[in-house]
Amino acid sequence: MKEGIARIRNARKNSDWPLIQDEFANVNKLVEKSKMLILQSGIPPFYIKMLTEVEDHVQLALKDKEGIKKMKPVVSRALNQMKLQVRKHNENYKTDIADCRANPDKYQEVE
Repeated sequence: MKEGIARIRNARKNSDWPLIQDEFANVNKLVEKSKMLILQSGIPPFYIKMLTEVEDHVQLALKDKEGIKKMKPVVSRALNQMKLQVRKHNENYKTDIADCRANPDKYQEVE
């Protein structure tokens, strides 16, 4: 799961929205498969941090209207799909994401 999150962070640097979209889906599938473990130990903090970072990056990219116009159609479609996916998916984690924004030190990754 952490490898997928690392790939998302790398893709964010290049604004590679199709890759971000694929990795976001893969990480969410892994979380869904690990539901029993998550019920026992709780949602991993690094996952909540990733959700927060992706949401912020999508909002930042959407503010750049000129940049969106310059994107290739495939990339802009992936960005728009990410906007919808993030909005729908993060609805389930609203309180955790708000807590992450209020207390970012609590969600730091430990290597």
